[in-house]
Amino acid sequence: MLVGAALTSAFTFVGMALLWGPWSALLFDSTAELANLGAPLILYEPLASFIGWLVLMIVISPFLQFLMTLLGSHLTLLWWLSRSQPMTQEVRASDIDELGRLPSLRGW
Repeated sequence: MLVGAALTSAFTFVGMALLWGPWSALLFDSTAELANLGAPLILYEPLASFIGWLVLMIVISPFLQFLMTLLGSHLTLLWWLSRSQPMTQEVRASDIDELGRLPSLRGW
């Protein structure tokens, strides 16, 4: 799971770095109008907002991708394991409710 999450995160990081990396050159351009760039002014100052936007897109976005991949894989694994537990007792037709669930799985 960690390898898959790391691969998706690395792919997202490379994609974001390729997309937003060239825009970082505007940080060193004193004549750039960062307010008219199109990035949201989340910090009420154009330069600080642009730096925050680049950090959000290039660094935080891949990290969140990593966390969501781990969460999704763990939830899928838990659901799969709960559905594939071996039946230790004999099941009668009267034990199954109208939706086809056993008493131990009625919470699902």
